[in-house]
Amino acid sequence: MASEKDAMGKALQKMLTSLREAEEEVMKYRQSLEKQVQERTRELEENRHMLRTLLGNLQGMAYRCRNDPSWTMEFVSEGVIALTGYHPEDLIGNQTLSYGDLIHPDDRDAVYEAVQDSLSQRDPFILHYRIRTKDNEEKWVWEKSCGIWSEDGTLVALEGFITDITALKRLQQEREQLIEELQKALSEVKILSGLLPICSSCKKIRNDQGYWEKLENYFRKHSDILFTHGICPECMKKLYPDVYEKMQREKALSDT
Repeated sequence: MASEKDAMGKALQKMLTSLREAEEEVMKYRQSLEKQVQERTRELEENRHMLRTLLGNLQGMAYRCRNDPSWTMEFVSEGVIALTGYHPEDLIGNQTLSYGDLIHPDDRDAVYEAVQDSLSQRDPFILHYRIRTKDNEEKWVWEKSCGIWSEDGTLVALEGFITDITALKRLQQEREQLIEELQKALSEVKILSGLLPICSSCKKIRNDQGYWEKLENYFRKHSDILFTHGICPECMKKLYPDVYEKMQREKALSDT
């Protein structure tokens, strides 16, 4: 009996030892996992902070949205404030309004159709269109985005970036206006370089509408020429002979 009790005691002692060793191994493994989790969490926080800093320095807004007519936002960076006047929480989930509400009514259909056309080809897309800010200011924006697809080919979301190009658009419009004005000026110069029907008697010019008008009026309309009136010696002698002779005598006296 004593030997059986000793054997059982030894077996129990060995089992307890094994349990303690297993418990210590589990504790070490748990501590290792906790350390890995802490390190991974710290890395994620650092990456998240780096991403927030990067997005915060961008002159525009990064986003993730659904492919619906409202462009329901799932994520919006802080750049949306400077761009639209709204905060991220106003647009995420269409809490206050949707991003689609900000797009100019005249541009909404064109934007939606352009995006769907690019997605059908699985191509990224670049768009130019107008938005209305919280202060009712009209801005031109440039957007570059692409679709995010699951492994089974399902469209999950759209991700992209939108920035303000209003100043650039105004410069482009001013350039186009300047070109138009130059072309108009050039066409007027070409008119003056052609043949002008002029009356051999009264010297009136026939304009493009077929009406006769004074020479000075015609040139004033088609150029920057301003006329000042006088009378030449030949006309003075013909029309005012007395005045002409007097002027000639005065000139002769002054010459002597």
